[in-house]
Amino acid sequence: MSAFTITKLVHEFGHAACVKKFGGEVHAMGITLLVFTPIPYVDATAAWALRERWKRVAVGLAGMIPELFVAGLAALIWAHTGPGGAEQRLLQRHDRGVRLHAGGLTSNPLLRFDGYYILSDLTDSPNLQPRSARHLLHLIEHYLFGGQFSTTSVRSLGEAWWLALYGIASWCTGCSSPFRSFSSWRTALRHRPVGRTGDVYRLVRPCPPWRR
Repeated sequence: MSAFTITKLVHEFGHAACVKKFGGEVHAMGITLLVFTPIPYVDATAAWALRERWKRVAVGLAGMIPELFVAGLAALIWAHTGPGGAEQRLLQRHDRGVRLHAGGLTSNPLLRFDGYYILSDLTDSPNLQPRSARHLLHLIEHYLFGGQFSTTSVRSLGEAWWLALYGIASWCTGCSSPFRSFSSWRTALRHRPVGRTGDVYRLVRPCPPWRR
């Protein structure tokens, strides 16, 4: 649990440092509890006010890059420790957890984490998820139920396809997430004591504080 907390602290400080580098301000930081696990956070919402798209993308990447660096460092130390030791098991668990969090969750553009906002900025698609959901509802109402008064805000055929494909992929991911989490939760409880909530932190998907 402490290793994850420290890694999350590095993640959040990465966002904060990048915002400060680009002239923004970070007015708050603290610790919140998530499944009885302390989770550091910083208020880096000043990134929204950055006009240059690449700066907003950099703020999103600034959390994942140092987090993956810490995971790589843990993997190197793990590779040079004796087999079967407690330190090796701890480093292995930490490395896997960080790679799952940063590589599988945080960077996933179909979930509303850093990867989602990075994709929104790269494609110049603000409010990508709600717009794609509304566009899907429009297609269903118009083509399946013959709704004559249904309207959409898309500006081109390419954007219509983009929103439709993203909406379908995002919807499928959102529907499958509870089942994957339940399966992982059962596996974690089978191999871990119930009280060790830090070992199952990866099952919970907090919204990145810099985008709250």
